[in-house]
Amino acid sequence: MKNLALASLLAIPILTSPLHQKRQQDIGIGSLLSGSLNAGYGKKPASPNDGPRRVVLANRIPQLASAKTVKLRYGPYLVPNMTLKNDFGESGSLYNYPDTEIERPCEGECVLLGITAGLEYGNGTDADLKSGMWLHHMVAFTVSPDRKDPTCAGLTSLPSLAIGSDSSHSERFFAAGNEKSDARFNPPWVKDEMMGYYLYENDKIAFLVDLMNQNADDRTVYMTITYDYIEGRPKDVSDVKAIWLDIEQCGTSEYQPPTQSGNFSAKYSWAATVDGEILGVGGHLHDGGTHLSLAVDGKQICDSVATYGTAGKAEGVPAMNPTAATGKGGGEAGHSHGSEMKGTSGEVVEHITNMSVCNGKTLGIEKVQQGQKWDMEAFYDYAKFKGMKNGEGKQTSVMGIAVMYVKNPKV
Repeated sequence: MKNLALASLLAIPILTSPLHQKRQQDIGIGSLLSGSLNAGYGKKPASPNDGPRRVVLANRIPQLASAKTVKLRYGPYLVPNMTLKNDFGESGSLYNYPDTEIERPCEGECVLLGITAGLEYGNGTDADLKSGMWLHHMVAFTVSPDRKDPTCAGLTSLPSLAIGSDSSHSERFFAAGNEKSDARFNPPWVKDEMMGYYLYENDKIAFLVDLMNQNADDRTVYMTITYDYIEGRPKDVSDVKAIWLDIEQCGTSEYQPPTQSGNFSAKYSWAATVDGEILGVGGHLHDGGTHLSLAVDGKQICDSVATYGTAGKAEGVPAMNPTAATGKGGGEAGHSHGSEMKGTSGEVVEHITNMSVCNGKTLGIEKVQQGQKWDMEAFYDYAKFKGMKNGEGKQTSVMGIAVMYVKNPKV
């Protein structure tokens, strides 16, 4: 209950959901903040033979000749081998490691037009499933006195506390999993306007990094982010904000399944505090998930459906990116916790390879308005799709997240 005591000392109200409180108790805010879960692992000095931390690439935004593209490497991070378990029984896990020394792609005021995540070894080769490495998830924050998270501001937020901030002075703006998310705010069909995430002069960036290692030896890897950006704040570039909806809102997003078999669902409700034009919504589930539904004032506006497959189909496809689609009417974004990964008994099992996104014609609403009631429900069915299990054969934690990008938000 250390986290509850800390919340009282800080005079910050906490979420009252019993499931949320249980998860907070399971984690223990002291462990999350002190890094005891990752003792001996995490960020380490770079090797002299490692590649450069900053690589300038060709412009990926052809609509804007003045845009720049650069790849930055973060870390390197030492990840424990699969024989080592943390306090949650997870093997080979660098668990929600906070990194607050994150280099920005551009200084002063600038606008991020695109963001792509990656994971690689020191020599630049991909640290992928074939080599036993797994980007379980990462979350990117902007931190400054002028930032606040739309869905957590005023509440105790474990992720914000982990990076040494709070939800009234930081906000989540990007997330990725093993599908290596590729968030492009200016898809090919957008010709008459440009959009991007504003970075202000006093903004700092911080990450939570969660990595998995399925090898018998420790591995050292770099988290990479490729940014497309433009310097300054051009008047004709619209601002974009991410709205994060989560069944474990303001927690670590990890929800303990209430059953080891059969089906269940988990819900989250949000009274909108933002006005703006919705660009799209993308869902994020773990294996065993079937779909994620969103309703506004009682009317369903999005159903993000999971597609399953095997053999590396999820490698390189975008995820949690509502603007990722084959056309303006909608499309698919990917998420995978495996690429022909095997179950606990060695059998090849299916994993989520795609989550459909809602935008354009597939999105039943155009604007978010303050006061709207947003209801999200994540559905799981272990009878239809196998969930991920730990070494003891028990279902691991799951997630239910929807990320919505809003144009020209007014808070």
